[in-house]
Amino acid sequence: MMMYGWSSWFEQNWWALCAGNNLVIPAWLPHPSTAGFKRLELAGPAGQVADWSLPLMDESRVHIHEYENGAMLAHRDKHDPERGPVKAVAHFFTDTTLGKVTAAVAITSAIAALLYLIVRRIG
Repeated sequence: MMMYGWSSWFEQNWWALCAGNNLVIPAWLPHPSTAGFKRLELAGPAGQVADWSLPLMDESRVHIHEYENGAMLAHRDKHDPERGPVKAVAHFFTDTTLGKVTAAVAITSAIAALLYLIVRRIG
């Protein structure tokens, strides 16, 4: 069960999370492990020692990076990859750096191939 402190913090910071901001978690909030967050085994490296997630009703999730010095940063993943394969693919391409790079390379390659075919047909 999420503690009141977290509920209040979410209410105050919801729009910043939706805007894609990384937010510092205040030290007065209880540790995520005691507030309904689940420890993640797999997450993109950002210097953190632990990752925590809390699924939300809109099928997104709050993702917390915990650092060795105890500092924590939170952001909102638009798609919770634990809600099935379609959400996992959507998460990869929209919420991860590797996914965005992969998408950019694929789109660039497709455009280059299309231009090659057009030039070949014209010439």
